[in-house]
Amino acid sequence: MSLTLQSLQLHTQTPQDAPPMLATLNLLYPSSSTSLASSFSPETLTLHPPASLPPPAAATQLRGLVLAAQKVASQAIIGSVLAGGGSESDEYGDIGLWIPSPDSTTLGAQEIGQELVKQLQLTVWSGAELTPRPPSLPLPWETIPAPVSKPLLEGLAQLQEPVSFTLQLDGAEGDTPVVLLGKMEGGWGGLIAAGVWS
Repeated sequence: MSLTLQSLQLHTQTPQDAPPMLATLNLLYPSSSTSLASSFSPETLTLHPPASLPPPAAATQLRGLVLAAQKVASQAIIGSVLAGGGSESDEYGDIGLWIPSPDSTTLGAQEIGQELVKQLQLTVWSGAELTPRPPSLPLPWETIPAPVSKPLLEGLAQLQEPVSFTLQLDGAEGDTPVVLLGKMEGGWGGLIAAGVWS
């Protein structure tokens, strides 16, 4: 089964939430619909390795995190909470991601990023420069009502030892994947989106 805009819209809060999510997926997998279809679960709005599904509790947690991120992004009139208002485009949206725990016990952004690219088969991004960034969201929090922001902040607080980074292809400017994830049941999970910076 291939992932279509219509099939994704069945699982988002509003039909308008689906195109930015699909744009993020198409950036991550620009020429491989096979990998995309086997690595993304529309029901949980989560990207995962083809042979590994997140445990049910983690899948529920990630779906809640994605839906909360979409509400905050809509309130802030931006495409992605990870990219924030500094992105030159609102084309991309936040999606969930999950990978099983790597074997190593000491992991920083570099190690997690390399593991993420490998496990999610992001072959286009395998040579990308990984740049760590603070594990926080670049949002105008003062403009977002507490009832809207609270579910997102609570969801992010559940991620243990959070790391965040961007993936930049050598010499390329523009569309840049942004990742924020932390330890959760059965592995590492969080959000991935993209921003546009020149």
